[in-house]
Amino acid sequence: MSGKMLRFSVVVVFLLVFSAAAYADVTGTWGITGTAKQKISLKGRSSKQESAVSDQFIFGPDTAFTMNDLPPEANGTWGYVKKKFAVYLDNNYLALSITETLISGFADEGYTVEIYNPAITKNIFTGKEMKDGTIKGKWNLVYAAYLYLVGYDVGANMRYKSTITFAGIRGSGADVLEFDPDQTEDFTGETFQGIISEAVSNGIQETLNAIKLTH
Repeated sequence: MSGKMLRFSVVVVFLLVFSAAAYADVTGTWGITGTAKQKISLKGRSSKQESAVSDQFIFGPDTAFTMNDLPPEANGTWGYVKKKFAVYLDNNYLALSITETLISGFADEGYTVEIYNPAITKNIFTGKEMKDGTIKGKWNLVYAAYLYLVGYDVGANMRYKSTITFAGIRGSGADVLEFDPDQTEDFTGETFQGIISEAVSNGIQETLNAIKLTH
């Protein structure tokens, strides 16, 4: 191998190692704050909401991902797409979780609902580490289903859309891979999971109440 080729190979290896090390910096625990913009559409009507959110993200060295209230069955994983990190949450889990929350929420209000064909039609969760050591990102989520209100003969296709923009600061260190209860108190707002469930339930109830008044 010539000296020029050897030097070229060393440079390539150096760049690969350096890039891998830079990407690995996101591994660890991050305190997250952000804003959730949500829209619930049902039977020609819609309800919009905007709420503050806060959470903790853990990017594990083994590609595992979790956040507050996210159980193991959610199968959260993460990886890199070019210069961004991407989070993958199981669509079946998300659809089932939102559906169960809706049914439970309506039951608490004295209503019985039946939900058919629930599905996540969009689930894009990406972000980027910034030069100042923080992270910023966005989660776009769309849930669709057919909802029937038993006893009122009201049923329609419904659609929930949320856009959550977030920023995060690192926890105690890159090797911190568990939730820090003290740090959670530094952030105000609801968790991502909580805000999605509440927004869907409240938005649909408002819309159904308006529909019932016109029947």
